[in-house]
Amino acid sequence: MAAQATQMPAPMESHTVTGKMTALETTPKTVACNQIKVNAEIWFDLDGKNTSVDPKDFPFPKEVLASTNAEESTLGNGCTYTLTFNYSPSRQLPAFSEYRISGELPHIREGEIHEYTAGVSPPFTKPVDMKF
Repeated sequence: MAAQATQMPAPMESHTVTGKMTALETTPKTVACNQIKVNAEIWFDLDGKNTSVDPKDFPFPKEVLASTNAEESTLGNGCTYTLTFNYSPSRQLPAFSEYRISGELPHIREGEIHEYTAGVSPPFTKPVDMKF
């Protein structure tokens, strides 16, 4: 009788990231906070040839770990968010891949996109504040 080996899934850890959001001079301040989407993501460099994961350079495949909407009233008054996600500390990512927190305002004017993205690393303890 042959024994079959089973691979146990990597243990997951829960982390919570918080932050504040403010508007830059050119950003409409009347955007409702609950329209701002915040994601915890992993951005992958699949071929290992790139030295950064700058979204302006080229599109990266990404995995969304969790998502939430910001809270409070309007961006002009300041918004906050609390985002909890699970990740596996033993997960091996390809070189130059990274965990990121991103925020996106709804489309305000045709052709105008307001986004914020920042690389973060375990243990994810620092607040990630965003300026749009």
